[in-house]
Amino acid sequence: MLKDAGVDLDSLGVEWDLFKARTYHVKKSKKGQQWTSIIPDLQGDMPNICCLMDLLLSIPASSAEAERGFSRLKLVKTSLRTSLKDENVTNSMLIVMHSPSVAEFSPQPAIDLWCSSGNRSRRPEMVHRRPGPHSDSTDSSDHSDLDEDFDVVEFDEVDELVDEVDSHSDTDSG
Repeated sequence: MLKDAGVDLDSLGVEWDLFKARTYHVKKSKKGQQWTSIIPDLQGDMPNICCLMDLLLSIPASSAEAERGFSRLKLVKTSLRTSLKDENVTNSMLIVMHSPSVAEFSPQPAIDLWCSSGNRSRRPEMVHRRPGPHSDSTDSSDHSDLDEDFDVVEFDEVDELVDEVDSHSDTDSG
C-alpha cells in the first residue's frame, strides 16, 4: 500500500528520525496546530513521512461505517433476493447508502421537473382496440396483418360506448 502511494521505504527510516527530532525541538511552538498547517513546512524535506501521515489520517478510527453498510446489505439482499446480479446489488446499495430516508425525502423536485418538461400523453403505448368484423379467432404467430384484424377505437367512441352501456343498465334495473 505504501509503494502504491509512492512512498520510498528505504528513506522512510531516515525521514522518521528527522521528523521526531524536528517535532521534539519545535513541539512548543507548534502545539495545538492541525496536520494541514504543519505539512507545508515538512513537504520539501520529508515527502515520504507526509504521505505516510496522510494515509494514516485517512484510515477511519472505527468500523461503524462498514458495519452500517453490511447491515443495509442484509436489508437489500434477503433470502428471496439471493439471485440478484452483482450490478443490481451495487446499484441498490448505492441508493440505500446515499439517498435520504423516507421521512426526509421530498418528491417535489422530481414532480416539478416532470411537470415542467412539457405535455405528454399519460399512456402513449396504450391503444384501445376491438375485434373487427373479419377477425379470425385462430391463434397465428404471424401478426403482420394485426391492423387489418382490429379497428382502432378512439377515446370519444369509448366514452359513447360507456354511456350506452350505462343507459342500458339503467333501463334494465329500473
